[in-house]
Amino acid sequence: MVELVAIRDGPKLVPATPYDLAQLERLRQGGIGMRISATYPRSLAHQRWYRGLVAVVADGIGWQPNALHKELKFRAQLVENIFMLKGGDVAVELRSTAFGQMDEPDFRAYTDLAIEIIFRDFLPGIERNSVIAQVHDMVGPRPD
Repeated sequence: MVELVAIRDGPKLVPATPYDLAQLERLRQGGIGMRISATYPRSLAHQRWYRGLVAVVADGIGWQPNALHKELKFRAQLVENIFMLKGGDVAVELRSTAFGQMDEPDFRAYTDLAIEIIFRDFLPGIERNSVIAQVHDMVGPRPD
């Protein structure tokens, strides 16, 4: 499965960023048609920017991006449920940041907090602007 952000230009869809162009280039060319589903989610550009940030930071600290995403949600206290297990153990269900589960204002607030957590806990002393510039080069600027 390939996901990318595109902008409609007349009868064509044009990749929105260099990253999206790279995603498009993963598709086979030629006579085989494909089915494309268009959605207008909360803010795909903002989601892509956040995921780009997580990827850049995860790469820099030697973590998998999904593991860092979950750790950020935990440190941001996005907790849905806490379960007491046999033997006194505890399991935590994290709140989803999926499009249908979190609206744009909540996602923006979470992203703002995640940025603070990243530079406080994972990248202390690292120049924030240099990391943000790497994300910008990968997926474009953070949407307003």
